[in-house]
Amino acid sequence: MTLFIIYCMRLGEMLVQAGLINEEMLSEAIEVQKREGTRLGSTLVKLGYLTSKELLDFLSKKFNCPAFDLSEDSIDEELLKIVPAELAMRYLVVPVKRKGKILTVAMVNPGDLAAIEDLQFATGHEIRPVVAAEESLIDFIQDKYQSQKLLSDVMHEIEESEGLEGSVELIEEKKDEEEDMSAIFESDESSPVMKLASQIITDAVKMNASDLHIEPYEKSLRVRIRVDGILHEYKKLPFKIRNALVTVFKVMAKLKVEEKRLPQDGRIKARIGNRIVDLRVSSIPTIFGEKIAFRILDRTAVNLDLDVLGFDEESLKRFRRAIKTPFGIVLVTGPTGCGKTTTLYSALL
Repeated sequence: MTLFIIYCMRLGEMLVQAGLINEEMLSEAIEVQKREGTRLGSTLVKLGYLTSKELLDFLSKKFNCPAFDLSEDSIDEELLKIVPAELAMRYLVVPVKRKGKILTVAMVNPGDLAAIEDLQFATGHEIRPVVAAEESLIDFIQDKYQSQKLLSDVMHEIEESEGLEGSVELIEEKKDEEEDMSAIFESDESSPVMKLASQIITDAVKMNASDLHIEPYEKSLRVRIRVDGILHEYKKLPFKIRNALVTVFKVMAKLKVEEKRLPQDGRIKARIGNRIVDLRVSSIPTIFGEKIAFRILDRTAVNLDLDVLGFDEESLKRFRRAIKTPFGIVLVTGPTGCGKTTTLYSALL
């Protein structure tokens, strides 16, 4: 009998003894858990017999260790390098704090001695477990460790090749055909740097960003996105991948890859899930290399109706009166992403 099955049985028995569930609930959850290959705790939450907070509080009390909320507590991303991605995904563990040779690790089952021993051997640290909700661990690992693995693959590819320019294959596309970002990311044939470029664009669109900036600095490559008019740092990348990433973006936007001294403009038409977006792409030479700027225009998010654009009643009346006048000029002004173009297109309909 494996440690995992023992854990499931013990957890179920403990929850029944604590009066949080009954025997019928436990039996049903175990059947679902066996059929779907999920963990007992998350199965009980999914069936609605427990809330995530009830389960987390119970485990914290039973294992006599603190609960850790991955969604609220910030984690230094340097810590993630200590625990290999393979172990993090196998045992659902995330390093959250280090003090000297003591590494605090958030995990679903703080009583999993096999996981703790493997982590001690792999990291060379004494492991101090804290308990965290399974769904938050899964989301965090998929977000952070998947990005790390992708970045590692990009770096490995760059180290093995002399340059990306010679390995990029240009594909003739039909007019107005859009790039499917999801297909690029999931395809085994896509290179790691192509997947990284696809992930950056996809994340920006999902965060409803209006602009995306790839900015080279002396020792790093900074990626920033503009959401609701404010620029936020999305991530910092190693400077070494600058040329490869910029080249992929230029190929996607049909810019001249070999031209690095002059500004260029292009566009990408992309499909992300069921959303079709247009991206205006500009490359600008800087002292540390080329900067790439994207303007993201999400067609599915555009609502060309003056009544829902946020005008107050009096201003809307004056605006409608102005655009119906057969002479004169209407000026629409404001900062980037405030809705100038949407307002003008709505006025034309």
